[in-house]
Amino acid sequence: MSGDVLATIDDAVEGRCACGCGQPLDPDGPSGWFATEGCQWLWQRGHADEPVGPRIVIDVRAMAESARAVAAAARAMGEAFARVAREMAPAFEQLVKAGVIEKPLPADPMRRALELRRNRNTGPRREVRTPRRIDPRRSR
Repeated sequence: MSGDVLATIDDAVEGRCACGCGQPLDPDGPSGWFATEGCQWLWQRGHADEPVGPRIVIDVRAMAESARAVAAAARAMGEAFARVAREMAPAFEQLVKAGVIEKPLPADPMRRALELRRNRNTGPRREVRTPRRIDPRRSR
């Protein structure tokens, strides 16, 4: 059987790639009949009874079960995070009241600007600095 395939390829080649792309064969190429590995794969795929390459079988039921399990886990995590957030909210409110954590700024841009203007940091008062050298005339 393999001899018949090789004879078919030799007849079709005539110095060109057997896949039909028409590329000239390179003596240092990957094969004596095909210009590239891709050409060889294409020819084999076209002349094979069964598809060449890995066969992918997808089990839709198993995927659906896995998706349901992932959704249930995500729902449980969301509920756990919500429960913890409800438990921690009073503690955060106490920290905000004590001034340990700053109160978040309002979402409305006008209210946020007003809040920032009311509480802007103007910095420390500027003090007169000591001169770097003392002028003999005692003037600054």
